[in-house]
Amino acid sequence: MKKTTRSRMDDKGFTLVEMIVVLVIIAVLASAIVPSLTGYINRANKEKAVSETRSLVMAAQTVISDAYANGSLDAILEQEAPGDTEVIAEIRELAGFPQGEQDNTRYFVATVSGTGEIVRLEYLYADEEACVYNGQNATYSAGVAPSDDMDAGTDAILAAEAG
Repeated sequence: MKKTTRSRMDDKGFTLVEMIVVLVIIAVLASAIVPSLTGYINRANKEKAVSETRSLVMAAQTVISDAYANGSLDAILEQEAPGDTEVIAEIRELAGFPQGEQDNTRYFVATVSGTGEIVRLEYLYADEEACVYNGQNATYSAGVAPSDDMDAGTDAILAAEAG
């Protein structure tokens, strides 16, 4: 009898029960961690959208202010949407966005006053979600549904309604 006990002591490794217990513990820990990671990823995506919207607002304000100073803003605002593609390309370039076919996932619509101020800029960053800059109170709202002005696949500069 002593011989069989000794031979079991010499065996190295884990039993099946020990392995199952370890796997159950790992599964419980993973199920607790995954939802919190998903929340972090969503918040990071919204912060990225706000950051990209800020870049777009600064780029659009730069280009629009320049057009206002040169007296060409009225011509830009009178065009049918999507508007002046050279102005839009310049805004995208200043904001650091790829041009043309390389970037078919991010679009913006800027609403501009007659005095060259960005009244509203809506940025579609994930086919279903938009980030909106409100120029009246300088706030950004991420994760909102796109408005009717957003035509997926088209950047645009619109004239603000008077009033």
